[in-house]
Amino acid sequence: MNKLISSGLRKSEILRGYESFDRIFRNSKQFKTKLLTGYLRTEKIELNKNDSPLTKSNFKVGFIISKKKLKKANKRIRIKRLLRETFRLNRENCLGFIPNPEKETMLIIGLNHDAEIINIMDKKLISFKDLNDDMMILLDKINTYLVTNSK
Repeated sequence: MNKLISSGLRKSEILRGYESFDRIFRNSKQFKTKLLTGYLRTEKIELNKNDSPLTKSNFKVGFIISKKKLKKANKRIRIKRLLRETFRLNRENCLGFIPNPEKETMLIIGLNHDAEIINIMDKKLISFKDLNDDMMILLDKINTYLVTNSK
């Protein structure tokens, strides 16, 4: 078993709740690629005396797929799983640089509204390779933005 690749996202790294997603959508920096859209927001972490900094993650990620884009739930779930896996494989591109330990970085990754995700002729969803390539491009854009704006 390869120890360099982690098994998955920890609970503290997963973005949850309508309010969290809504806050990010209202005030965020948007990044687009051919297939994916990323919404990035950084804000100051408020730690209580009893909170351990080890349990508080300063990076959270969420994944969204619109019902308007994919009507069938099984296809939406499949694309979300592919997005999670491509993020897990490529997260070192984005997590390699965390700008400030006192700030929380939140990221939402979803499908671009202009993306053609179903091959009309074959009736198949987009391939893992295409999503993985696009995820690498998206995370590289986000990492570049974080590096330039941390100074």
